[in-house]
Amino acid sequence: MRRLITMFVFLLLLLGFFGCRSEPFPSYPPRTMPPEAKSAVAVGEGRALFMRLCAGCHGRADEGRSPRADFFAPQAPDFRDPRYARHDPAYLYWRIDLGKQAEPYRSHGSVMPGWHELGETAIWNLVAYLRQRAGGKGDVRR
Repeated sequence: MRRLITMFVFLLLLLGFFGCRSEPFPSYPPRTMPPEAKSAVAVGEGRALFMRLCAGCHGRADEGRSPRADFFAPQAPDFRDPRYARHDPAYLYWRIDLGKQAEPYRSHGSVMPGWHELGETAIWNLVAYLRQRAGGKGDVRR
């Protein structure tokens, strides 16, 4: 009986050791949101870009997601969620810049394209708009 218990404990330890492996959170380049990206003008430009390029999946200002994206797996994020106001701006920049390639283990099946070709200023404007849309009004300078 003692031998059976010892084997059972050993098996549990083995399962715990191999079952608790987790994939490391991918690192993204540290970036500092430029002060000009926190202006009302930048937020307005980010909103215009969002409406033109992103609203088809992420929804217009009064929506959380577009009905067009209902079949997406994973779901397109609802950027009205207050968590996005607290996300590291560098993380949001990274995700917009690289799209589905940025975090493959969390984005299996994602259809989001990368928007690197927009350039740094436009991506920061999108980040500013997303944070403001989620309730981060404290970031906006007049």
